[in-house]
Amino acid sequence: MQLVLLHGMGQTAASWQETILNLPNEWQIHCPELFKTEEASTYNQLYEEFVKECEKYPAPFHLGGISLGAVMACQYAIQYPKKVKSLLLIAVQLKPPPYLLKFQQFIFSLLPKSYFEKHNLNKEQLLLLCRSLKNLNLKTNLQQIQCPAIAICGEKDYVNQQASKEFIKALVKAQYAVIEQAGHEVNIEKPMELAIVIKRFLKEASRKNEIRKEIP
Repeated sequence: MQLVLLHGMGQTAASWQETILNLPNEWQIHCPELFKTEEASTYNQLYEEFVKECEKYPAPFHLGGISLGAVMACQYAIQYPKKVKSLLLIAVQLKPPPYLLKFQQFIFSLLPKSYFEKHNLNKEQLLLLCRSLKNLNLKTNLQQIQCPAIAICGEKDYVNQQASKEFIKALVKAQYAVIEQAGHEVNIEKPMELAIVIKRFLKEASRKNEIRKEIP
């Protein structure tokens, strides 16, 4: 089982650690760092670096992400449908609303320098990233996704629930799961509960992929 998990904005690859501890040891799980340098980066630059990173992994693989990572995972599944076995999107925004991006920029402007140093980031990098997301829109190309998919959202993550529901409406066979008592950072707040959902979904997705192989 090859699984690639992408962290969110303000997180690192280590943010998946507790979730991974609750997943089967035999799974080969890859968690690339999306912010590799302190240089300011736009969304497109980060995405292109991620595409290059994916060349290291045996394809097709299962792909998942949270928040910013979910956006990248969704775009990758649209652009490279044959390389993705299944898609797990946590707190995804297909077209980030302007008010949300402005709110994130406001929050980042208030955070101390120590916060950014802890996550190998800088304030200018995140502010530029937020601005570069304003024209992103994945809604029009969702039909390119060919694999089993699931949208996952925290029960208290009210901002992203609507976008998650829009995703499953666009893909008729997509699933939807809510993690109880969780907010936005499900992988940190409820890693065990998230792992249960991931295991159940990937078991179903793997079975569907096997059935698809048998069809002439």
